[in-house]
Amino acid sequence: MQKMRNWRKIIVGCMSIMMVASMLTGCSNSAETKNKGKGSGDVPVIQVVMPSGANTDNTPAVQDAINEILAEKIGARINITWLGWGAYSNQMNLMLTGEDEADVVMLAGYPISTLVNNGVLLDITDYYESDKEAFTNYVDPVYIDSERVNGKVYVVPNNNNFSSEACVMVNRKMADDLGLDLSDEEKIWTLDEIHDMAAMAVKKYPDIYGIVPQNGSLLLTGYTWDTMADPKSLGVVEDYGNTGKVVSITDCKDFIDFATTMREWYKGGLIMQDCLSNTEAWSGLVTTGKAFCAFNNGGYPNGTFNEESTYYTLSLMQNCSFSTSRMTYAIVGNTKHPDVAFQVLKELYTNADVANLLAWGMEGTNYVLDEEGRAENPDGITDQNNTYTVGSINAWVLPNMQITYDDDATISGFYKALKEYDNNANISGTLGCVFDSTPVSDEYAACSNVIDKYLASIMCGAVDTQETLAVFKKELQAAGEDKIIAEKQRQLDEFLANK
Repeated sequence: MQKMRNWRKIIVGCMSIMMVASMLTGCSNSAETKNKGKGSGDVPVIQVVMPSGANTDNTPAVQDAINEILAEKIGARINITWLGWGAYSNQMNLMLTGEDEADVVMLAGYPISTLVNNGVLLDITDYYESDKEAFTNYVDPVYIDSERVNGKVYVVPNNNNFSSEACVMVNRKMADDLGLDLSDEEKIWTLDEIHDMAAMAVKKYPDIYGIVPQNGSLLLTGYTWDTMADPKSLGVVEDYGNTGKVVSITDCKDFIDFATTMREWYKGGLIMQDCLSNTEAWSGLVTTGKAFCAFNNGGYPNGTFNEESTYYTLSLMQNCSFSTSRMTYAIVGNTKHPDVAFQVLKELYTNADVANLLAWGMEGTNYVLDEEGRAENPDGITDQNNTYTVGSINAWVLPNMQITYDDDATISGFYKALKEYDNNANISGTLGCVFDSTPVSDEYAACSNVIDKYLASIMCGAVDTQETLAVFKKELQAAGEDKIIAEKQRQLDEFLANK
């Protein structure tokens, strides 16, 4: 059987989903257009809108199969519209404001409180409270509650992964050749241990990089501080988000300590010396043997992906559920069928038959099950010529991928392992508080330029830590960082008071 592409490579940075949007071209694919918004007889049609970068050509057949189930169970049908990431933001704005029809929508990168204040989302609190277990059987209530606005439920987070960790990806063959025992998947590794292993590697393999960035020039995208879903880290909450105080990244102790350590490693030749001009992701350097290891932010338990035969994953910290701009599902405020729309939302989260159709398409045509019950491409079919690849390319956009078949790129029982991983995570004190930079948009734009100018170079150790930090701090303050931090603190205080 042809192996499916491992969607882990695409989801790395699930927390930076909207960055992907700027890189992919936009398109939309609606499986039903003639009767959009009209029922078949007396059966209401609910418009379901989701983003995807996968091939969705076989959506009409998938939709028909789903509708057979829904018509019998809840007396409704759905019309599925897939939005390409490039067009997602603009088209979703039209749908949320009623200029284009939608009922159930996936939201990514939107501050929920802003949408609620603008009156574009339906309050589903009563629906949810009357049928809570349908969702909490799959999604921990702490994550649903973290999305509440003024105590009310407007969205349900999609059931993907809820926690992440800073880690190091190590080339497996090199590590084995060096006689390193990296088999303990529960161990929390220290930076000193990583240093010593990288030093051994560059000594034995002088033509490789010891340590390379996670992505491009940025050595590591996140660590022990919570940014409140702010991609520029303009104000962070230390100690896994549990101090309740927003401080400048330039005053964050763990950031300063990490940068200072990386400076020593850089001067010692362990870190890629031209990292500031690097354009490759860690996966293209470590797995091909160009580098010994790389920092990364992972959101999955170790040992659950088949591709890990090429590398080890070493945890630097206990996984934590930070405050991120999660993907959520909501019902548009002006829906004509609120009761039915909620029933559809419930089926998308709880009905495995519906979820598998939505993820994998038509059995025998788009997928078959292997001997372990995992989905894989049929003989002669690849992701390139498969007419429906949502499950293998971006299952993580779906309401509840954890009730679908495991991907053959993962171990059998992957979703069970993922749930246990999240259950053992630390919980950030800011979980659910997503920073809205609108009130300080001018200062945010100015400070973002300063972040882009200094953050990567300081973090990878390419510049003198203390001297550059001082300049970095001065320029941030001149650009208005204090005003941003004050606004972020105000939003956090309000969030905690209403928690």
